[in-house]
Amino acid sequence: ISWFSPNGEKLTPNQQRISVVRNDEFSSTLTIYNANIDDAGIYKCVVSSLEQGDSEATVNVKIFQKLMFKNAPTPQEFKEGDDAVIVCDVVSSLPPTIIWKHNGRDVILKKDVRCIVLSNNY
Repeated sequence: ISWFSPNGEKLTPNQQRISVVRNDEFSSTLTIYNANIDDAGIYKCVVSSLEQGDSEATVNVKIFQKLMFKNAPTPQEFKEGDDAVIVCDVVSSLPPTIIWKHNGRDVILKKDVRCIVLSNNY
């Protein structure tokens, strides 16, 4: 049983971040330690048999980026009477749900006409 990376490279046992273990005669395990987005792709498992030849299966590995705050400066200061545009930029593979809170409570947009969330979630 052999494993191949998305770029076609044969994966060998005891690589730095990738482990290939032959469990028994019929199975093998591929483990990616500390996986990151660059590890995503289609991995191939190839089985060779004298009687039946080669057979293969592919596994589509998806790695989602951990949610990170790209820009959330603190403190953000404004003058009384001015518009306060509070910025919070988030980076994530999947679109996040952004909920604004004030003093631990959700900002309810319909009740508080002083607060609006723009289409870009600001």
